Amino acid sequence: MRRYAWMMMLALITLGCRPKQKMEVPPSGPAHVGGVITVDGYDDFSGIQLDVVARGDTLFKAMTDMAGAFAATARVPEPAIYTVQVSRNGVRLHVSDIILAPGDSIRIEGSIPTLPRTFSIISRENEAWSTYVRVKLQYDRLIRNSLQIEIPTDSILSMAKQWSDLFDSVEDSHPGTYAAREARYLAARMLNSVDDARMIGKLNALGFSRTAFDQRLMFGAEARFRQGGAKAAYGYVDSLKKLTADPALLMMADKRRVEIAIFDTDIDRSLAELTRFLSTYSDREYREWALGLRYELENLIPGRLLPPFTVPMRADSLASVNLRGRPYLIEFVAFTDPGYQRDYQRLLDLHAKASAAGITFITVPVDANDAVWNGFFTERPRRWSVAPPGAFQRSALSEVLRVEQLPTRFLVGADGMVLLRSFEHDLDELQGYILALTQTPALP
Repeated sequence: MRRYAWMMMLALITLGCRPKQKMEVPPSGPAHVGGVITVDGYDDFSGIQLDVVARGDTLFKAMTDMAGAFAATARVPEPAIYTVQVSRNGVRLHVSDIILAPGDSIRIEGSIPTLPRTFSIISRENEAWSTYVRVKLQYDRLIRNSLQIEIPTDSILSMAKQWSDLFDSVEDSHPGTYAAREARYLAARMLNSVDDARMIGKLNALGFSRTAFDQRLMFGAEARFRQGGAKAAYGYVDSLKKLTADPALLMMADKRRVEIAIFDTDIDRSLAELTRFLSTYSDREYREWALGLRYELENLIPGRLLPPFTVPMRADSLASVNLRGRPYLIEFVAFTDPGYQRDYQRLLDLHAKASAAGITFITVPVDANDAVWNGFFTERPRRWSVAPPGAFQRSALSEVLRVEQLPTRFLVGADGMVLLRSFEHDLDELQGYILALTQTPALP
């Protein structure tokens, strides 16, 4: 076995054998906020209000005196970006981001009516955030420029590694700050698919907070999947589960196991993981996610028998049971969609080939307006069954076939099995399937 494989195995074993760690709880506590807000052309600067409200909870509220000075103690639940609002006489004058962290001392200055230009926040945490933002802006500008010119792949990979180290350096100049923590998260993510082993090392160095655990689940498991397939990814997730007894984190880890099975296109394993997930957890939001996913895997993916459905037409209804015995395409579209308008001529060409092989087309527009429906066909031919305006809203099609994005298309075989489920404007894949079906004689 190669040395690399032995190293990877050792890393997995070491990670899996660690004892459960205590979750790092984000620090909470007070921060001092003070400063001066003045008003140009006036001597009385009183009555200017500053406040920060997060999730309905007031973290601090202060009012200026005649000299424009104010002071308050902020209750900080955790270091984070919050929003500070400046108002007077009930009129909001300015809104700005502010970094609040326990123990920080923050000074705010500004002048009305030029607050957008004169408003400043001075503190250790906010200065650190300014450093992070400056580096981030330079990086974003470099990425935009790189999209406009051709850069060798090796150069891009090397550049990503250099910038990852640069973001890590925010910790050197502003240790222990919220900005340094966020920069380290980004430094790790930047190596995703660039240097997976190094990324995992940086992820592991983030500590054991909820955010770090989530980052390791998201990006670390994905990297392990690339390195060693589904088995390595499952092992990585299970090793993370051994580090905690927190029910919420365990639930997120088991959700990730389901996602890994889907990445691996292992439908049986996906369904088994979903069944285990549903038998273990009662959280309503995640149960809805699991039940919805299970329904799709059991009914809507290629190789499954499409559930029965009915399309309301003008004079009657079109039931899926009456379509059995011949292939058909049912599509859900918006006639106002420029992409669909652009592709319609190609659909006409596909229909000409498909109809000769006995393939039925059905279009269900989501547009409920008669004028839109009629306008679409003013200069376009209608050569197959099209549901009338409002039919989609009157039906259960959205729930039965999980129509959540447009266009959504199902190509179904004569036996009722799904051959293709597509959400793309690109018709190349659909054309390939239809041409394959035309190789068989037309159905009676």
